[in-house]
Amino acid sequence: MSEHKDSKLKKILSNAGRYRLFGVFVSVLLLAVLAAHLLIPDKHFSEQEKRVLTQVPALSWDGLKSGKLTSQAEEYAADQFPGRDAAMSLKMGISHALGQRISHGVYYMQDDTLAETFPDWDRDLETRTEEAILAFAERHTDVPMYFMLAPTRIGLYEEQLPANAPHADQNAYIDGFYRMIQDAVEPVDVRFALQAQKQSGKEVYYSSDHHWTTDASYEAYRVLAGALDISPADYRKSIVNNTFRGSLIAKSGFVLPAYDSIAVQTDDPKFRYFVRRTETNESFSSCYFPEKLNGSDPYEVFFGGNFPLIEIETTADNHKTLLIIKDSYANCLVPFLLESYEKIVLMDPRYYAYGADALFLTEDVTEVLFLYDAATLAADTSLWRVLDER
Repeated sequence: MSEHKDSKLKKILSNAGRYRLFGVFVSVLLLAVLAAHLLIPDKHFSEQEKRVLTQVPALSWDGLKSGKLTSQAEEYAADQFPGRDAAMSLKMGISHALGQRISHGVYYMQDDTLAETFPDWDRDLETRTEEAILAFAERHTDVPMYFMLAPTRIGLYEEQLPANAPHADQNAYIDGFYRMIQDAVEPVDVRFALQAQKQSGKEVYYSSDHHWTTDASYEAYRVLAGALDISPADYRKSIVNNTFRGSLIAKSGFVLPAYDSIAVQTDDPKFRYFVRRTETNESFSSCYFPEKLNGSDPYEVFFGGNFPLIEIETTADNHKTLLIIKDSYANCLVPFLLESYEKIVLMDPRYYAYGADALFLTEDVTEVLFLYDAATLAADTSLWRVLDER
């Protein structure tokens, strides 16, 4: 009996010792985390997530009473937690190893690339956009119009989708859209050119971003040159970034094994042009902004990002003005067009607050090009608004 009690007491003391040891370990760990939190400066921006992080909340009695201060403190602690990026990468890496292939609308493809989903599109929105384009073309019958609708990765690499991944038929969407507008606006279908580039083993899209590569945009430009009846410029390729991590990594949290490279069309030193952002009246002597390569989105090396209206005046003395109504897919293609036009006007309906018709009063527009990627256009509610004359 005595031996049994002694054995039981030893077991209790042994367990107590383990609990104390565990308690010391947890306390040291918490102190280490707290020390790291105090010693490591707060980050303002997350390169991995591409967003501004929560900063130290301001103390106020109103905020404490309403609970807002508590909520902000929790967000601050989560955003500024030491090693947060590594922890997030580890979590997503484990999830991926366990079979997760979709995160926040992004698929992890079988070829170790990322692709945005293409859900079934809104037919009413599609009709409204098509009708606005046709009405716009009808009001300007003396100006030739063209529409380039670029497929995204999910449309060109459908065979690389995860097994049983739900998605709408992007090529059917593009075919239907072209059929509806073709009587008034000439479709510029670049899918065969991009398919040829894919078959040759060249990169059509960045593995971590939704944009096409500059190489792919050049192949699309060659098709466009035929439609516009211009002589295609040579591709003077220059790699400006070899460590590009695109927006889909930030959006999804997935980690890819390789980096992307960004290429640009090198300016011809004998050809001059000037870029003006009409919103701020800032002028530049190049469409490239190298400082953006070290920022949160290196793709903004093209024109510094997206702006409502940009005017480009060149030394091409041919009295030709091209109006490009576009999304960001156009940004890396436009430099190929510079030598063929005296003036190019870039209008992004997502940021432009006026009607497109007004530009015909201030600009001597000789041609119009619409340039969108299919995923953006399918969900876009801004194009029909800028084309609506009311």
